[in-house]
Amino acid sequence: MSYSQHSAIATCTINHVLDVNDLISQMYDYLTNHEDETPSNLLECSSFEEFADEIEPYVEFYNDKLTIKLDTDERNCDAEIFDFITGHYAYLMTSKFMKTVWVTFDSREGLSATTTYCDNNNKDIDIEAMLNAR
Repeated sequence: MSYSQHSAIATCTINHVLDVNDLISQMYDYLTNHEDETPSNLLECSSFEEFADEIEPYVEFYNDKLTIKLDTDERNCDAEIFDFITGHYAYLMTSKFMKTVWVTFDSREGLSATTTYCDNNNKDIDIEAMLNAR
């Protein structure tokens, strides 16, 4: 039987957020008005407190730096929630890009890792094309 674990850490800077509670509150308010964008596992949250309990393991915020984490072996294991948060803040970030580091452990294949970057329109930045253009 094989086993795999996926982890990711995305980082960017954002403004107009005081702390993690404020960040979660702003996301909750946004999804209240955009229910069609709500990740399926968050649809079950019947209160702000339940929503906050689900989101908090994914986010850290300190000095305008937002860190979003995914780990399939931990409580923050839902890739759909991770993708929503990263996509949402890609449009709101004040940094020029969001960096996401992905690491996968597969019991048959071993470790693999990659780093991706996206811009303020949540579009991938092709680093290889930029380097080849030099």
